[in-house]
Amino acid sequence: MQISASDLTTLETDTAFAKLLAGLGADTRLPSLHTLKLRGTSLTDMSLNPIISMCPSLRRLDISFTLVKHPATLSDPETAPPLEKLSLTSTPMSWTTLIATIPCHPHLKTLSIGALGGGQATNATMGNSSGLTMTDTILRVLVDSLSGFTELENINLVGNAKLGTTGKFERSLEVFIRRVGRKCKKLNLSGVMYLRSSDLAGLMPDDDEEPSSLEVLNLNNTAVDDQAAIFISTCPYLHTLEVQGTKFTSDGLFTIIDACTRLARLDLTSCRGVRVRDRRRFFEVWKEERADGSS
Repeated sequence: MQISASDLTTLETDTAFAKLLAGLGADTRLPSLHTLKLRGTSLTDMSLNPIISMCPSLRRLDISFTLVKHPATLSDPETAPPLEKLSLTSTPMSWTTLIATIPCHPHLKTLSIGALGGGQATNATMGNSSGLTMTDTILRVLVDSLSGFTELENINLVGNAKLGTTGKFERSLEVFIRRVGRKCKKLNLSGVMYLRSSDLAGLMPDDDEEPSSLEVLNLNNTAVDDQAAIFISTCPYLHTLEVQGTKFTSDGLFTIIDACTRLARLDLTSCRGVRVRDRRRFFEVWKEERADGSS
């Protein structure tokens, strides 16, 4: 009996996978399968671990919104596939499993660990963080691993609503941005409700550093305001900035556009500091403002 990638991606439950597995030999392999998306299924570790064992050349794995808690095959250096992309958003994974898993994948280019601990079986949302497991302490531990990942380009922390709630001096979010986030091309901090403008100071280069590599920055539904403008302005490659539902005003955004000459897309939805009629034509508003100022 043969198994194909399409067979795997149509499996929704452990029961369905168990039936398929029962008809296969113990040595079944899918050496040519590089992408596996199980997002939104009801599969658990019972199914995932055998699936991963079948795919020794797997490069891209999405198990977001599944019931996976302890993916042993991903957290063992001997069995972990050479992943470039790993999506774990809204899985009920514990912090101990996460910390064991990430170092096994040093060649990651994309990592999504949004709303960790949410999963299908909880009601954890941006407004209800009781089930979320990503804390400032865990983020600091992850930074030590991720800071050495030279190929990381895209990282997503969306909806981890417990981040930013502790730390009076050196905040974990600022440390994360300084050591990891600023080196990426895409950084998603949407829904990290306690993100402060001062945390974005991590974007600024030290004297001997190159400017940030960021091209896409998502700060939707955070508490940042115009005080973050000076930090964002140090990102010369930025072309997309999403500040939906933040406290930015036109003045702060003008400062960013002045400095970030490649900026081409702004999401100002529900940005109360910007007049409703200006939100969709803000680049025009900026040009008019600067033209008036120079006359």
